[in-house]
Amino acid sequence: MIYLIYGQDRFIIEKTITKEVKKLLDVPDALNYAKFDARQASFNDVMTEIDYLPLGVNKKVVLLDFTNYFDKKNILNKEQELEFTNFAKLKNEEIVLFLVVRDNINKKHPLIKVVEQFGKIIEVKDITQGDWPKIIDNIFNKANKTISNDARQLLIEYTQANTMNLYNESEKLMLYKDNITVDDVISLVTRPFEESVFALANALITNDKAEALQIYRDFIVLNLEPLAFIITLANQFRLYAQVFILSDKRMSKDEIAAELTVHPYRVQLALKMRQKLSLTEVYDIIEKLHDLDYKIKSGQVDRFFAFELFIINY
Repeated sequence: MIYLIYGQDRFIIEKTITKEVKKLLDVPDALNYAKFDARQASFNDVMTEIDYLPLGVNKKVVLLDFTNYFDKKNILNKEQELEFTNFAKLKNEEIVLFLVVRDNINKKHPLIKVVEQFGKIIEVKDITQGDWPKIIDNIFNKANKTISNDARQLLIEYTQANTMNLYNESEKLMLYKDNITVDDVISLVTRPFEESVFALANALITNDKAEALQIYRDFIVLNLEPLAFIITLANQFRLYAQVFILSDKRMSKDEIAAELTVHPYRVQLALKMRQKLSLTEVYDIIEKLHDLDYKIKSGQVDRFFAFELFIINY
């Protein structure tokens, strides 16, 4: 029997693999479970393992991660295709082959059609922005915990809609207490560097210089170079410019995200800034950051003092 699991969300793929394997094996061990990486293992290695069923083992699972049999660069030869097809047609319930593709698939590929006809295809769909609140509520409800609406939204912002970060930070919050508030999220959830830069940009735009300085100084204590802040902050404002321009062309949030190859949530946050910031102001800030970057790299100014001065004079 062949299962094909495909998608781009690494964390959800891992959870799907665990769930599907558990349906077949109560306790995976060295006798009933074998895992290969297609970037290192050959097709023959995998098929040899499939042919081997140890005595006393009723069911065996062979998992091939990063499967690349369906792309043009790693196409199987005719004999291998025939061997693959023959195994699929057997629908052997005792030996199950899991193929994991960490990307989208070409459903017109002949071998994909073989799996579709004789096996099972499981698509791991990307989580949309509208799904995140429901997912968080589901996580907390299962644990008999609660999280306020504002705290839930802040959790999404802090984890940047990254599935693994969101699950890990949710676990941390639920261990802390039963009813999670905004203050709990602020105190406990790790704020990634990019999110901190966004918070710094937001503080500058809203003229909260004390908050901007605090964010900057918190990271300086961690030995982060001011140049890293300057580059990332310039990229943040460059994103604002791109989003503003595409929005003026009446492109939707999802269309902009696809055009810029960024997460739709980042586009949504950028669009909120349109009410507080003009495109001309964005260009002016980018120019000042580039000028500051040049002066620091050419040794004209002290990098720590110069960036603080930039925040104060914003």
